[in-house]
Amino acid sequence: MASTAPRAPFPPRHDNLTGRAELSGSDLADDSLVEGLAVQALALEWHACEFVEWGTSTVDGGTAANSEWFKPSWYDLTVANADLANARLTEAGLRRVVFTDCRMTGFDLSQAVVQDALFTGCLLDLANLRFAKLSRVRFVDCRLRGADLSSAQLIDVSFEGCDLSEVQFHGLRTTRGRIRASQLAGAKTISGLRGMAIDPLDIVELSHQLAAELGILLNPED
Repeated sequence: MASTAPRAPFPPRHDNLTGRAELSGSDLADDSLVEGLAVQALALEWHACEFVEWGTSTVDGGTAANSEWFKPSWYDLTVANADLANARLTEAGLRRVVFTDCRMTGFDLSQAVVQDALFTGCLLDLANLRFAKLSRVRFVDCRLRGADLSSAQLIDVSFEGCDLSEVQFHGLRTTRGRIRASQLAGAKTISGLRGMAIDPLDIVELSHQLAAELGILLNPED
């Protein structure tokens, strides 16, 4: 019998990195290729660029908040302690990426293709994942309050110890997905969770929303 457990993501590949104190907008011009760096801090707030390939690098700190990227390719990246709030990655491709303890409120990955990714301890409130395709992705101890997963496609995706309060699941398609030890209060269109493996204790929190969607009255008065 085939396993229903999500497959783990592959880790980034980092070899022979060159130290850099800062990565700024001047390093990321349109159509540029940037790789092989160990960056101490990002200085990319409000930066806008197109068709940038950024990979085989590590980052520890700094900001790319409110930055805009059109069709970027991020690969073999490890990013920690960075502010990526409201960054918009339009039609992005992400492969073998790790984000740890990052502020990613309003992070926009709509229509992105994300493969082999790990998010740990990240704040992803109001993140936009509409129509995104995620495969072999783990969210661990992340907060995704009010995030939008409408019409996303999830393959081998897990949420472990996450806050999924008020997340929109409309039209979600899932293969080998799992939710474990996570909060689901106020989740929207939970019929979109069809095919997702959910811990029994987490299901209890969904009972009122499930009843409402099915038109079931809980303990009706005479």
